[in-house]
Amino acid sequence: MSLRYPGGSIADRIDVIDTVGVARKPLRLADWAPVQPLSFGLHEYGDFVGQIGARAWLVLNVIDADGKAPADVLAERNARGLRSLLARQAVTHVELGNEPYMPRHGLNGEAYGRRLLPTLRRLERDFPGIRPVVAALGFTRVHLVAEEFNRGLVEAIGNADVDFALHFYYDGPPGGPPVERALRTLCERVEQLRALTGRPPVVWVTEHGRWPGGSVGDDGWRELWPNTYNMGAALSVAEFIIGASQIPEVHGVLLHSLGSPNGPWPMFHRGEHADDLFPSATLLAQSVLYPLAQGRVSRTLTSRVAHGGVRQLRAAFVVGDDGGLGLAVVHRGTQAAAAVVQVPELAGQEVAYRARAVVAMHLEAFNTASARRAVRVVPLQGSVRFDEGGRATLPLPAQAVVFYAFDAVER
Repeated sequence: MSLRYPGGSIADRIDVIDTVGVARKPLRLADWAPVQPLSFGLHEYGDFVGQIGARAWLVLNVIDADGKAPADVLAERNARGLRSLLARQAVTHVELGNEPYMPRHGLNGEAYGRRLLPTLRRLERDFPGIRPVVAALGFTRVHLVAEEFNRGLVEAIGNADVDFALHFYYDGPPGGPPVERALRTLCERVEQLRALTGRPPVVWVTEHGRWPGGSVGDDGWRELWPNTYNMGAALSVAEFIIGASQIPEVHGVLLHSLGSPNGPWPMFHRGEHADDLFPSATLLAQSVLYPLAQGRVSRTLTSRVAHGGVRQLRAAFVVGDDGGLGLAVVHRGTQAAAAVVQVPELAGQEVAYRARAVVAMHLEAFNTASARRAVRVVPLQGSVRFDEGGRATLPLPAQAVVFYAFDAVER
């Protein structure tokens, strides 16, 4: 598991070295957040990563949205910050900027490439064991065409050996198209990067989530934030994860925020006290789907049953390191259903299964301090018989994210 820090728009406006020490200068952490010192700084992050056995993924500032420092000055600051973290914790990946294509930065792909190049060269020279990750553009924006941005970026860095980061927000206009389109665009970007670089790209989705609706700064935008962490968001996040997991060039999918009690996209909510944390619906969905990150995901065909233009079902089989078979499913149907699955290797077998399902009474439900199980995980178990064609019928709860783990009881 990788934990990305500091993540989000904050990474394009601060130097991580400024989050170290006792006297920390006030920083603006996001467009909607007040100016304040960052109490969870670089060293606290490194210690936390070590405590939970995660991997450190650092985002460095190559843009400097507020100060516009020269690129070579940023490269020196970035090297200092990286060395400070490495003194406490190993780092696997360094992401060079967060969203350089945002209008406020005024950068096209070529200009972004020039901005990041001094830091990239410093990484190649002084930190050769750390993978650099650069930000490619997913959806075409009003002011930038994705294909042109990505071409300019690759050319500006001389087709360097880098990984690529993509961000996708979906399912909430005007900020997000349907999940189906997001996944289709992800496939298109993979193929474009393959053509531009002449090699299979290594792609990471380092941010994704359900857009709440409206635009940042609109009156009432905060009231829409529950759309990023309710049961409807859990279904959309699960559908994107299941779809992206079946694209071989996508090596990982990271959710936007670990904890954001005063913002959208949280994985945790906070009660009355600072240490009183409980999971959001999207975290529960990710926890149920975590086996997808621990095994070999197989490309899985599903029926394109749709209602109102929205796909009702998406699924992926995964084979674990121990050889066990699992099935991840997101089901948007409003009624419980029976899903027919086909696994030729299990033909003629009686198979027991254990499952975990994320469920709620309605799609607008989300967990609060007074209703911490409005969205919850429930266990399911049973057995099914696969016929001679390898087909069996599984029960599907309504509007749920489910992971089935199968045990073959006849060999």
